[in-house]
This record gives sequence, C-alpha cells and structure tokens, in this order.
Amino acid sequence: MSDIILDLGANVGGFSLEVAKRNSNIIIHAIEPYPKLADTLIQKAKDECVDNHIVHQVAISDEEGEHTFNISSESDGGTSSLLDFSKEHLQQDEYWATRIDLKYSEKIKVKTMPLEHFLDGLVFDRILFIKIDIQGLDLTALKSAGKYLDRIDAGMLEVPATKDCSLYAKTDDDLYSALKFLNENGFKIHKIKPNDPASNEFNVFFCRNELSYELLERNLSLREMHYYDGKHYWHFPSFRQEYPEEHIMHLTNAIAEAREENNQLKMKNDEYLEMNVILIKKSIFYKFFKLFKKI
Repeated sequence: MSDIILDLGANVGGFSLEVAKRNSNIIIHAIEPYPKLADTLIQKAKDECVDNHIVHQVAISDEEGEHTFNISSESDGGTSSLLDFSKEHLQQDEYWATRIDLKYSEKIKVKTMPLEHFLDGLVFDRILFIKIDIQGLDLTALKSAGKYLDRIDAGMLEVPATKDCSLYAKTDDDLYSALKFLNENGFKIHKIKPNDPASNEFNVFFCRNELSYELLERNLSLREMHYYDGKHYWHFPSFRQEYPEEHIMHLTNAIAEAREENNQLKMKNDEYLEMNVILIKKSIFYKFFKLFKKI
C-alpha cells in the first residue's frame, strides 16, 4: 500500500496541486464540495498534466447525508461553509466587521460524510500530511477520522482562539479544544500562529510524538510554497506574516499614487499642447503679417 496526502477544503488547488507536483510518487486527495471549484481543480490538473491529484466533490463533516452548503462568492469563496456565520460575533468584533467576504450569496445541497467513511473507500498505508481548512469544522473533521486517526503522521488545521471569536454559529471548536484533542491522541504541536491581524483564529501545525516535523516538511518539499508559507487568511509559522488587508492598502495607495502621477502628466501634457498651439498660431499669424507687409 502507498502513502497519501489529504487536502480538506482544496479551494482552487493552491496547496493540493502544488504538493502533487512536488511529490509525483504520492497520491494527493483534494476534497472540495463546491462544484464550481471542484470542476476547476479537475481542469487545472488536466491542463498541467498532474496525474497524481484526485478531486472528490464531497464535504467532510460528522454526519453522513446531504446538507446545505453556504457559498461566499467574494474573493475565492474561501469562507464558504456548511455552517452559518455568527451574526452576533461579526457585529461585535471590530476586525470581522471590516471583512467584505463574510457574507453568503448562494446555498446549495452537497454530499457530506465523516472522514472515516471517506477513507474507507481508499487503499493506503499512512496519511503523510492532512491540511484542513473547511471553515469552522476543522477539528470536527479531524475527529471524524475515527479508526484512521492513528494513521495520520502530521497536518495543519485552523480554529478560533475562543468560541466567542468564531466566525461561525453552532460550533464548539476552539484553540483549547484542538490542543487538548491533539495531545490526547498522540500528537505534538509544532507551531501555533495567528491567522489574522486580530488573532481571532489560529493555525495549528502538528505531528506524531515520535516524528520530526522538520524532517517530514523537508521530505514533502512543503516550504517555499505560497499556500503553505503564508497565503491570505492562514500562514505558516515564520517571522514574516502576510495579511490581505496590508496588500489591499498597499495596492490602494499605489493605485492612488499612480492616478495622481497620471493626472500630473496629463496636466503637463495639456499645458505643453496648449503652448504648442499658441506658438503655431503665432507662427501662422507672423507669416501672414510678413506676407501682408510685402503686399
């Protein structure tokens, strides 16, 4: 049997496709419930000739069946979830209140299943790495691995700092419960890093007690990958943090400066043209004047 890598909440494939390219001998299972994104992933893998990347259009949950999936069309749909947003938390938190992507534009029905049931359909030895980013249900998904939990070597997941910081309603997952669960199930914590400027959410990087996270990271060539080192709302532990708000502010300022520079150049150009017109008129008048004097 071969080892595998899982990406729960694959989105546009920034993690799963890149990992597949760097590890052609390992099968990457990309799980994405949103049909539009799942189709995009399939086409990308085909276009880029990545044949060890398999897309599964399903949502991982603690329940089997069919459930409502809330779509956020803003940005890359990264805040889409099986859960509803917590209106109370969004209104009370200064940072969440500034985010334009925290609203749903569509609801669809998707197939859901526990991770254990999903893995029942695969043949594998070890799960070398599991990336979980499924908006409010990360810890729930990991817990649903059931009998396969002890076959997970390492991974990363996202959780709110406290229940009161959660973007989503009807979830009890938080940083404390994640650390407690990992500790009780034979995992050690490699790093814990904030997921946003307000530290409302954290990313937890973990591996088995007997393993070296750094060695596993090198073996899978995870570093120097934007979706791993730091992308949008989740970041790899480092001294360099990347936040979308900073990029937006820099871009906005750069655009404003470029527009101002363009306006200044336009004004100078208009002045130059106006001066040339005056000079041309004067030249024509002077020629007519000289001609008139000769007559």
